[in-house]
Amino acid sequence: MRQLAGADPLAIPGELAAVCASFNSQVGAVADVDAASVLDRTRPVAALYAGTLRVHPFADGNHRAAFVALSAAMWSLGLPNAEFEEDDELTAHDQALVSALSSKEGSVEPFATLLADRIEHSPRSQP
Repeated sequence: MRQLAGADPLAIPGELAAVCASFNSQVGAVADVDAASVLDRTRPVAALYAGTLRVHPFADGNHRAAFVALSAAMWSLGLPNAEFEEDDELTAHDQALVSALSSKEGSVEPFATLLADRIEHSPRSQP
């Protein structure tokens, strides 16, 4: 997926700090993380992921760092890692991020829903 434009390199540290602070705040707002729904836990993860993708000096994005942040955030909230390997999975991934990457005010809900759906329908999450 390509971004519309890269971030100002001098602004990156502040923007990443804001993305991380927002993630911590959203996680802190979830009363009991272990009792929260999968979707409630994927919302802050989706915001962290999209924010990390947006904060990059080049228009080709920040995928490697964002995937590490995605995996770490999911793990910290007791969620399994999400992988997007097949063409249809990558297409769904990209489409779910369009709104969130278009602007800081864009919705992460489509990506949070995609993550929650993948987790809930994963063979790993079945008893």
